[in-house]
Amino acid sequence: MIFNFFFGSVTELVDVSDLKSADYISRGGSSPPTPTKGYRMEYKVRSEYRFVDTVGIVLVYSVNGMEFVYDDISEEELRDPMVQAVASCESVLSVETITRNSEYLMMEEMHPLLFPIELDSQSVLPPV
Repeated sequence: MIFNFFFGSVTELVDVSDLKSADYISRGGSSPPTPTKGYRMEYKVRSEYRFVDTVGIVLVYSVNGMEFVYDDISEEELRDPMVQAVASCESVLSVETITRNSEYLMMEEMHPLLFPIELDSQSVLPPV
């Protein structure tokens, strides 16, 4: 964490990718911009098999490319060569990164499990 001191105030720079820059969807600041005529802001929630350090292969859910939660998979899925191949094609995630992203989404009121956000028709939310 880096702290900048400017005229007596403290600004904290945090190493979290911003949702507005994830997956090339443009947003104006922390709050969604005022919709233009005929335009609806929709977000994408996708899931994929990934390696998470200290956990193993899990099903990771992301909103616009930002991983925010994972779900355990069955033993049968763990033994599936296709699942192992898919998980090995991506970089290993850390639990800290997923936690940090989830906290960021909560602060921005953009966490799809906690706040109502507009999702596209292919979005898949984890079971609750």
